[in-house]
Amino acid sequence: MQINPLLRIAPAALAVALVAPARLAHADAVADFQNGTDVMLRASTATVGLSTSSTGGFAISKPAGSLDFSIAASDLGIPIKATIHLHGTSTGNGRIVYTVNDAYAPPVPIGAGESLSSITGSLTATATRLPGTVTPQIGNVRLIFDNPSQLVANGDWGAQPITVGNTELIGGIPQPALGSLVATGDNLVCSDSVVTTQPLAVWIVDVAQGGGTAVDFTVPLHGIRLPASVLVQPGHRAVNVAAQIPANFVGTVHVSAASAGVTKSIDMTIHPHADCATGPSSAPAIVPWVPSSVSGCTTSCTGYLDINHDGERLTTINGFTTVVAGTQSLELLRAFPSATAIGADTMNNDGTIAGRITIDGVTQAYRANVNHGLTLNLLGTMTPQAINNYNLVVGYRVVDGVSRAVYANGHGVQPYALTSAYGVVASRALDVNDDGRVIGTYTDNAGVVRGFASFDGVTTTLPTLKGAKPALPVAINGAGQIAANSQTTTGQPIPVIISSSNLITFVAVPSGYATFQIKSINRFGTVAGIATTSKGIQRAFVWNLVDGFTALTGHVAGLTATDALRITDANRVVVNGTYNGVTDLYIVTL
Repeated sequence: MQINPLLRIAPAALAVALVAPARLAHADAVADFQNGTDVMLRASTATVGLSTSSTGGFAISKPAGSLDFSIAASDLGIPIKATIHLHGTSTGNGRIVYTVNDAYAPPVPIGAGESLSSITGSLTATATRLPGTVTPQIGNVRLIFDNPSQLVANGDWGAQPITVGNTELIGGIPQPALGSLVATGDNLVCSDSVVTTQPLAVWIVDVAQGGGTAVDFTVPLHGIRLPASVLVQPGHRAVNVAAQIPANFVGTVHVSAASAGVTKSIDMTIHPHADCATGPSSAPAIVPWVPSSVSGCTTSCTGYLDINHDGERLTTINGFTTVVAGTQSLELLRAFPSATAIGADTMNNDGTIAGRITIDGVTQAYRANVNHGLTLNLLGTMTPQAINNYNLVVGYRVVDGVSRAVYANGHGVQPYALTSAYGVVASRALDVNDDGRVIGTYTDNAGVVRGFASFDGVTTTLPTLKGAKPALPVAINGAGQIAANSQTTTGQPIPVIISSSNLITFVAVPSGYATFQIKSINRFGTVAGIATTSKGIQRAFVWNLVDGFTALTGHVAGLTATDALRITDANRVVVNGTYNGVTDLYIVTL
């Protein structure tokens, strides 16, 4: 059974670059070619007298750190059994002049009683980066020789001009493929009466090598433009592009980026301006977490796993992992009958879920979408904890009894290279936003558990409040705000919101309660959590800077909410509670 998707809202939009970078034709191409160790001659044509021949497909060794290399004359199409040594000099703007001054002693016989004594001359080439849509065979640089280029063969017959043309070589440094294309910012993007800006981020699967990794963009229609290329700087995995949306534009734009032969695309919807109200709606509502008509029971048979922006729910029903959308449900074991066991931990706005699955006795992580043809992608050994709207899965795997923070984007499970002055003994990734900002915890050399945030290869240890234990994160929103809980030395919770620049906002405690603990945060910076009195009575609350605390008990008549598990970007809160005498899970709309 396939679940019909609810209204899909694209995570963000982008358009005209504020400063459109020049196309990266020559930037560092010569340096990358110089630092590469191999060259592939793809094609060459040579004319000697009245004879013309073409050749190609030869691998050539080249020392790293040099523009010089040697090539057989026959590989260039010259019908002579001799080696030609090319000595390169960079002349700027991607140009390389290769001089040839080879003397052969003894002379090389070429037939008909004649012999070759030398080859001299020069060849001029232009180095450019390979387009992102091309999968590099050896490196990331294309070398094209001017057509025609002239050499001279000298022998006992005199001097014979040699015309070399249509010569193309590939060299340089292999670059990581494109991993993801991410439109950053809020999940809902709306037009305006003036030009507005939106960021775009591209991630590659490993750090850029040499002079960096070039990423090429398509230019979308509807008057929305992007830079032709951007460069992921050496040692980095991501780059951001400032972009603009034309005034009053409404619609869906298909955007693609490519690097090292891998292309990623996203559809971004720009909604009418009126759709971007930033406050909660004025009509409170409550619905069961799973209607009895779907679950087949009335109480205590369902369990919370996750909920997305559209209200689709990842749940258990009588112990079986199930996806519910409206009044439709799909039990995962029925969706994927090859599995003997399947669980799920997290779900994004497109309905892609991630968890662990057992097939043929092998248990590993997976991601799957039940809205688009029941697709299943096996990821490898890890335990997923979160998935963002571009299907990046984060979590941990256990190696020799020690947990390590990892991620998977469809190209295997990769570790996060976390660094800390305290040392990193063990770690877990807990959540990730659409920018690719990851939060989690690690254990340091002294056995202290600390919180971390990681972005673009940089690890930030979350602050430790004076007289308190380290702040431990629970969730991150699209703006990079981290919801976290610290503790006093006596164990009393200290709820905080930490900005992307490590600024701290204290959430405090509702009046009449002793403690408050954050469970979740949405894109508006509203947090949901649980407050506890000095006598141990627990109630669910939400909080933001504008309205302060709002009690969910009594927010809808007849509701006593004892815990808030999650608040979504659509201002829906999943609560444990009792409504009109029935204790169960409910969804409360603010």
